[in-house]
Order: sequence, then C-alpha cells, then structure tokens
Amino acid sequence: MRARGPHTPSMLITDLPVETLDHIASSLDSPIDLTNLAAVCTQLHLLVEPYHTQFRVIRAPLTSPLWKRLAANRLLAQNVRILEVQSAEIHGEHEDATLDEPVVPAIFPDLEVRLAPELDSDDEDDVDTLRAHNAAKNATDLIAERILVAALKGMSGLTSFRWSHTPPLINPNQEDDIWVTIAKHCPSLNTIDVIDREKPYEPILEETDDPAYQRPTHNPNVCLLQSCYMINSVRLP
Repeated sequence: MRARGPHTPSMLITDLPVETLDHIASSLDSPIDLTNLAAVCTQLHLLVEPYHTQFRVIRAPLTSPLWKRLAANRLLAQNVRILEVQSAEIHGEHEDATLDEPVVPAIFPDLEVRLAPELDSDDEDDVDTLRAHNAAKNATDLIAERILVAALKGMSGLTSFRWSHTPPLINPNQEDDIWVTIAKHCPSLNTIDVIDREKPYEPILEETDDPAYQRPTHNPNVCLLQSCYMINSVRLP
C-alpha cells in the first residue's frame, strides 16, 4: 500500500458511494444524530431528510393508507425503528381517546384514515344490523392487517413494536400473521408492547353464542417470541 504523502488530499465523507452514506444514516437511531448528519452538507441533507428523519418513529391507525405505501417501498420501510399500530376510533373527541396522536411522514400529506360508518341510534338495538356492522368492520380490519404484514416484511431495522388495537384477525394457521412476520423479518426487534383493546360493550349481544362478540383473547403467537425477544409488557383488557 502506498503511503499517503503530505500533499495527498484526504477523502471526504461525501466522496463515499451513496449506498455507503445511506448505510451510515441507517445505523443512526437517534433523531438528533440524524439531524447533525444532515447538517454537514447539502448532499447529506438530501439523503437524510426526509427519508430517514421522518421514518424513525411512526404511529398510525391500522386502517391508515401509510402501510400500503411502505409495503410498496421497502427502502423506506427499512428506515422505521419505532412503530405503533393504533385503533382509529380512539382518537379525536371520543371519550376513550387516550392514545397519542398519530405520527406519520410529512412527505405523505394525503394519508386520510377513513373511519367505519357509525350506526344510527335506531340501529344500535337491532341485533342483525349490529352484527352486520361489526362483520363489515372486521372485514376491513382484516384487509388492513394483511397490508400491514406486507409492510412489516420490509422493516428489517425495527427495534420496537407496539400494538394498541383489538386482537389481530389473521388466522396464523392459514397465513403469516403479525407475530410470525416480525419474528421472521425484524431481526433487530427487542421490545414488544401489546395492548389488545376490547371491543365496545354491546349489552344486546351479551347472551349471544356468536364468537365474533365474545371477549377477545390475546393472540398466543406473541408468546412464541419470548424465546428470542424481550416483551416489555403484554397487557390484556
């Protein structure tokens, strides 16, 4: 190897290939560290902001269109570190609105979450109407779960996952559910926080044998992750 002479120019960090610079940015979890890296020069700013800084922490409802965007772009999905999947119904002016507001990348300004249509007061006492309403909502949530699973497959850098929703609907005996997916595709995950939120109490259906209206049970597949991940808290309703 030839020794560097006194007049040999030193290599600048910006002389590195873009792929190497992106790998350096990916190794930084702290938003402050990312901000400092982006402040070095215009080239690094364009690399880091917004494709790293806006994706480290994401908090969004299960039915958010964001998951479809991430499922289609794994280069962005791999930049997610902290992820919380929420229930859309507990935000806003709802009396049970207790979770933090969603955090989504600002580069996606058009991600409108569509809430399920509310029942009229006259329909709330009709068992058949109530069952049909909940069945439709479950169908919507199941589709959203499958899109979320597709997005999770690209989140190789994920370190923390929080579920703040009703229990997952995917049948793990038929296809990979959320827990199987993160076990397979999220090797950096070290914290899992699960809150299976109980469905709204429906007195009229209290005596029904329909399993769709029974108290939901936590998906047991998350327990399989204890052998390789630390579960900070698993709280059931």
